[in-house]
Amino acid sequence: MGLDARKTEAARIIAGGGKQSEAARSVGVDRSTIGRWAAEPEFQALIATLAENQVAVEGLESLVPQAMKTIEEALAGKATASAGRVALEVIKAAALIAKTEAGSESTLETRLAELDARNARQSD
Repeated sequence: MGLDARKTEAARIIAGGGKQSEAARSVGVDRSTIGRWAAEPEFQALIATLAENQVAVEGLESLVPQAMKTIEEALAGKATASAGRVALEVIKAAALIAKTEAGSESTLETRLAELDARNARQSD
């Protein structure tokens, strides 16, 4: 793991609520190194950005159950098609995040592909 990768990983840990000592152990540097990095404006900005992103991701993920329900309702004719499309986009965004974090296709993404196919058949 290069220096930039270590800094990024350390910033991710700290942004997620981890302590500097935890970040140091995780990336294999001394705690004082994290302390020096923490004084750098670039490192501080990275932590802030990662923390903001985490809040946004958590907000998006919290919408997935409601979005799934809306899609089911749209498919059953109990919600508008436009509401279903918006809900589908929420779920696609959540699946993309899950795929990026996992590095592979997620179960949610597989389910989305099934829903897309089902929706396409019903619109024909």
